[in-house]
Amino acid sequence: QISYGVPRYGEVNPGVFTISTFPFLFAVMFGDWGHALCMLCFALYLVLAEKKLGKSNLDEIFGMLFKGRYVLLFMSIFSIYTGLIYNDLFSLAFDMFGSPYPHDESQFANFHPPHAYPFGVDPVWFGRDNKLNYYNSLKMKMSVILGVTHMLFGVVMSLLNNLYNKNYLNVFTMTIPEFIFLSFTFGYMCVMIFVKWCINWSASRRLACPRPAVAANDDDLVLPATRRCQRWRPHLRVAAEKC
Repeated sequence: QISYGVPRYGEVNPGVFTISTFPFLFAVMFGDWGHALCMLCFALYLVLAEKKLGKSNLDEIFGMLFKGRYVLLFMSIFSIYTGLIYNDLFSLAFDMFGSPYPHDESQFANFHPPHAYPFGVDPVWFGRDNKLNYYNSLKMKMSVILGVTHMLFGVVMSLLNNLYNKNYLNVFTMTIPEFIFLSFTFGYMCVMIFVKWCINWSASRRLACPRPAVAANDDDLVLPATRRCQRWRPHLRVAAEKC
C-alpha cells in the first residue's frame, strides 16, 4: 500500500471525491464572498471562452489557470457560500437580515436578543474587541471538524481497498486500529465541539461543570454524561497504538 500517489488498478480513486472536497476546504480558508464573486467572474470567463482560449498560445501561469478553470469555478462557488457564513464582504461585515443586537455596545449588559441571526455570523461581532478571538475560535473548530472528517474518510477508503483485495490482515491490524484511535481522540473532540455549541451555558444551571475547552487537556472535555466514555478512551487509544 502507498499513502501518496496515483491510485493503482483495483483501488478506490479518491479523485472523484477530491473534486468537491478540495474546493470546499479552500473555501473554508478563503471565506470572503466579495472576493469570491470576482473569482467567479474570472472562472466563468475561462469556462465560457474555453474554445477561443484553447486555441491561443497561453503563457505558463495563465495556461495553468486555464487548465484548472473548472476547479476555480467550484472554488469560487464554495467560497461565496462560506463567505456568507462568515459574513465577510471584502473584509467587512454585511448586515443582510438585520442584527437583533443594538449598535450601542453599552446596552449589551442586560440585553437578551429576541432571536438569533438567521444565517451566518451576526454582523454585531465586527469591530468588537473580542472579534478576533471569536472568529479564530469558530474557524479553528470548523477546521478541526472538517480535517477529522477528511481523515476518517481516508480510513474508510483504505478499508474498501483492503476488502476489495481481500487483505483482511490489514483490516484488523491497520484500518480498525486507525479508526479507533482517530474516533476516540479527535472524533471525541469533534463531538464535544458540537455539545459545546448546542448547550446554552449561560442559561443552564443543571450542569455541575464549567464550559469545556476544546484543546489542551483531556480533563477539559469531561461532562457528567461522558465520564464513562472518558474512562475508557485512554485504554482504547493505547490498544489501537499497540496494534
